[in-house]
Amino acid sequence: MPPFERGNTFGKGRPRGAKNKIASRVLEDLCMVWDEPCAVGSDVTNGVAALRVMAKKHPADFAKLYCNLVPKEYWVESSTLTDMNDEELDKVITRLRDEMRREEEASVH
Repeated sequence: MPPFERGNTFGKGRPRGAKNKIASRVLEDLCMVWDEPCAVGSDVTNGVAALRVMAKKHPADFAKLYCNLVPKEYWVESSTLTDMNDEELDKVITRLRDEMRREEEASVH
């Protein structure tokens, strides 16, 4: 019987879920290391420290990583926002960015 015909029992493949168990375990271990403090008594985790190093030493790669994690589009369904003109929306965006920057600066200090 040729190897790829229906009913062939040769090489049934991996058991269902086998690959997923390994991938899940690796992800759990990765998250555990990511969340560990980078130094004894520090509030900064290994993950945050790694991201900070990457942002400083490899900003283009950091930007790529960020862009790959962020949704490609944001859909806003709010009568408040949809009734605003472009200038008003730009002001809202500027305020949000300023607030995020202040929060980021406060968390660093």
